[in-house]
Amino acid sequence: MENTEYKEIIGRCAELERKVDRVLAVLEQLKSRQNMIGGEVMHDFHDLCHILHISVRQVRRYCTSGELPGFKIGKRRFWPDSEVQAFIRRKKKENERSSTQ
Repeated sequence: MENTEYKEIIGRCAELERKVDRVLAVLEQLKSRQNMIGGEVMHDFHDLCHILHISVRQVRRYCTSGELPGFKIGKRRFWPDSEVQAFIRRKKKENERSSTQ
């Protein structure tokens, strides 16, 4: 391989490395984004299932029963983080009461 070909390959590799670094930086920005309204994190169905370790069906039951109402924007339902944390505290207290009886 000639010296000029080698330099050209090295130049292309460096250019590809810069592009990959830019893509990784954009991915990190996207990963750190969260749904927020008024400075408060909002959770969707998927988030609640993950946070509470329950199924989508159970989230819907809590929503229908009014235990975890949330709100809708268009067709999507969201829950403020404060509402989710309050729900967790209520459930924890209920479990503590039922285990002491």
